[in-house]
Amino acid sequence: LVAPPDLEDKWNGPYLKKSQLLDPWGNEYLYLSEGQMNIGSFDLICLGADGQEGGEGENADIVND
Repeated sequence: LVAPPDLEDKWNGPYLKKSQLLDPWGNEYLYLSEGQMNIGSFDLICLGADGQEGGEGENADIVND
Protein backbone atom coordinates (compact mmCIF):
# COMPACT_ATOMS: atom_id res chain seq x y z
CA LEU A 1 0.00 0.00 0.00
CA VAL A 2 1.10 3.51 -0.71
CA ALA A 3 -1.49 5.13 1.57
CA PRO A 4 -3.71 3.77 4.35
CA PRO A 5 -7.11 2.58 3.08
CA ASP A 6 -10.18 4.69 3.85
CA LEU A 7 -11.76 1.77 5.73
CA GLU A 8 -8.72 1.22 7.97
CA ASP A 9 -10.87 1.16 11.14
CA LYS A 10 -12.85 -1.83 9.79
CA TRP A 11 -9.80 -4.02 9.16
CA ASN A 12 -9.65 -7.03 11.52
CA GLY A 13 -6.19 -8.27 10.54
CA PRO A 14 -3.67 -9.66 10.64
CA TYR A 15 -5.29 -12.66 9.03
CA LEU A 16 -2.27 -14.98 9.01
CA LYS A 17 -0.07 -15.98 11.90
CA LYS A 18 3.68 -15.64 11.31
CA SER A 19 4.02 -19.43 11.71
CA GLN A 20 1.67 -19.85 8.72
CA LEU A 21 4.12 -17.98 6.50
CA LEU A 22 6.71 -20.76 6.57
CA ASP A 23 7.33 -23.37 3.90
CA PRO A 24 6.85 -27.09 4.66
CA TRP A 25 10.43 -27.27 6.01
CA GLY A 26 9.97 -24.36 8.41
CA ASN A 27 11.84 -21.79 6.30
CA GLU A 28 10.55 -18.38 5.29
CA TYR A 29 9.36 -17.91 1.71
CA LEU A 30 11.20 -15.37 -0.42
CA TYR A 31 9.07 -12.62 -1.98
CA LEU A 32 10.45 -10.50 -4.80
CA SER A 33 8.08 -7.66 -5.69
CA GLU A 34 9.84 -7.26 -9.05
CA GLY A 35 9.91 -10.83 -10.28
CA GLN A 36 13.03 -12.21 -11.93
CA MET A 37 11.24 -15.36 -13.13
CA ASN A 38 7.85 -13.66 -13.60
CA ILE A 39 8.71 -10.40 -15.37
CA GLY A 40 6.10 -7.71 -14.75
CA SER A 41 4.80 -9.56 -11.71
CA PHE A 42 6.26 -11.00 -8.50
CA ASP A 43 8.17 -14.13 -7.46
CA LEU A 44 7.24 -16.23 -4.45
CA ILE A 45 10.01 -18.73 -3.82
CA CYS A 46 10.48 -21.76 -1.59
CA LEU A 47 14.15 -22.80 -1.41
CA GLY A 48 13.35 -26.46 -0.80
CA ALA A 49 14.31 -28.71 2.10
CA ASP A 50 17.89 -27.42 2.39
CA GLY A 51 16.88 -23.72 2.43
CA GLN A 52 19.60 -22.94 -0.15
CA GLU A 53 19.30 -21.69 -3.73
CA GLY A 54 19.38 -24.40 -6.38
CA GLY A 55 19.32 -28.10 -5.65
CA GLU A 56 17.53 -31.17 -6.93
CA GLY A 57 14.74 -33.37 -5.67
CA GLU A 58 13.35 -32.12 -2.35
CA ASN A 59 16.13 -29.49 -2.28
CA ALA A 60 14.95 -27.92 -5.57
CA ASP A 61 13.63 -24.35 -5.52
CA ILE A 62 9.91 -23.88 -6.17
CA VAL A 63 8.75 -20.63 -7.83
CA ASN A 64 5.20 -19.48 -8.59
CA ASP A 65 4.09 -19.53 -12.24
